[in-house]
Amino acid sequence: MDTNTSLKQLSTQNEFIRRHIGPSETDKELMLKELGFSNSDELINKVVPKSILNKETMNVGPGISE
Repeated sequence: MDTNTSLKQLSTQNEFIRRHIGPSETDKELMLKELGFSNSDELINKVVPKSILNKETMNVGPGISE
């Protein structure tokens, strides 16, 4: 493991967009593969208790800007 992180790497690692957009599709696929799932539905069905799992679309309206 390289412990010599550059200042440039540190200055961009907490960018707003990267923090709030979430992982890329490639990141998601790698995570699911590592965990042994072929898609996110399999993961959700495995880890979310059936008593609280709700597959209906929530009517919360459109998002708003900051």
